[in-house]
Amino acid sequence: MHELYDLIHILGVTLFFGGMIISVKWLFLAEMRTRAGTLQTAVQWTHRITIFVTAPGIALIIVSGILQTAYMGNILTQSWLVAGLILFTLSVLVWLIFFIPYHNKLFRIIAHSDDVLPPDFFIVLHRLYFFGVIIIMLPLGTMALSIIKPDLW
Repeated sequence: MHELYDLIHILGVTLFFGGMIISVKWLFLAEMRTRAGTLQTAVQWTHRITIFVTAPGIALIIVSGILQTAYMGNILTQSWLVAGLILFTLSVLVWLIFFIPYHNKLFRIIAHSDDVLPPDFFIVLHRLYFFGVIIIMLPLGTMALSIIKPDLW
């Protein structure tokens, strides 16, 4: 059963990272094209990716993580696991508190824009990039901890 939990966990991690990396990359590439229509399409598609790829990835990570900890017993004795859980929790909090609201704000701005996007769009977009990078870096730390499994304390 433990192998199934691992498989679900790896699937969740793949969806989470894939959704985040694709979203940030699509928006960045669309911004390079400097066309409002391209950016509007990118924001709409990244919104869908967030709902249908990234969010299910987070759900799979959480569910499989809970199942794995129930299987493993007391996780507090494994410092690398506690540290990884803290990093992942921070990542999800940044996603919920900053990334999703900024993404929704982008979505609202493009809904009311014609061919020319207002300057606030780019301010919000660059904040979204910043938090997107944080959201990607924190779980990379979690992944490194889960591979190395260091004794931290």
